[in-house]
Amino acid sequence: MSSPTNEELLSAVESAGWLLEQHALRILKEHEVHPRSGWAYQDADDPSVSRELDVWAYKQMLRDEANKIIVGVKFLVECKQSSQPYAAIGHVLPEYHLQRNPTQHVLPVQNFPVQREGNTTTYAPAWGALGFDNVALGHGEDHFRATQLTRLDRVKGGGWSANNNGIFTSLVYPLAKALRATQKGAVTTEYYSGIAGHRDKWVMVDLCFPVVLISADLFVVDASADTPEVAKKPWVTTRRELKSRSVNGVFDIDVVTSESFADFVRAKLAFSAAIADEVGKDPRRCVGDEWVA
Repeated sequence: MSSPTNEELLSAVESAGWLLEQHALRILKEHEVHPRSGWAYQDADDPSVSRELDVWAYKQMLRDEANKIIVGVKFLVECKQSSQPYAAIGHVLPEYHLQRNPTQHVLPVQNFPVQREGNTTTYAPAWGALGFDNVALGHGEDHFRATQLTRLDRVKGGGWSANNNGIFTSLVYPLAKALRATQKGAVTTEYYSGIAGHRDKWVMVDLCFPVVLISADLFVVDASADTPEVAKKPWVTTRRELKSRSVNGVFDIDVVTSESFADFVRAKLAFSAAIADEVGKDPRRCVGDEWVA
């Protein structure tokens, strides 16, 4: 029985996506984000089933011993090997969308009071009330969200076809499940209670970035205007609303090309460091111990 050559073996494991997974591990380790390959989590639809995420990684950005506050960042990476390019189609969202609390991040308090008139109190999402939306804009965030992700396949005889078969079931939904699994047990309060004082338990600002890492080129179609604009991009944020018995919410997932993954990690770490700086300046306000609108 013959054995494969080194080139044939590498081609086989590359086609399976395992070299792409090692690439992600290497990049995260180089940026001092502690990665784990094959991170296992319990399936939300069937607790008897164990699921696996390609790469899970974590880095602590701030640890405030006095106020018992941690700011941490996580990368949840699902790898997709492909010889064919991908296209993401979407549009620019209204500004208020960025002021909402992103599903992928967990804050100690979800909503803060911003205005009181008589017996009526108006609350606002913590992300916008704390100014974290402006921090995001200052670190490359924009209002564009892709609502469709598709692979482009060559058609026999010339031309291309768009094929999104399996993308939702094999990438988006599993990533949403993995995100909910890593958020399980997070300490968060829906509304600021107005009760200040010393806390005995730690709270965490948990910043999470679910990623589909692709080995091919990525083209983004901005259909905001009558004439769509096409551009080749290093990464793009996709948005999908999910409603099932176990997974609910509007999920933002970044699709990143392998050659741009290092730049993506640096950008998200810079953003996370800026959030940690904001929390460090006024920690008790940011976690709701001493709220001032």
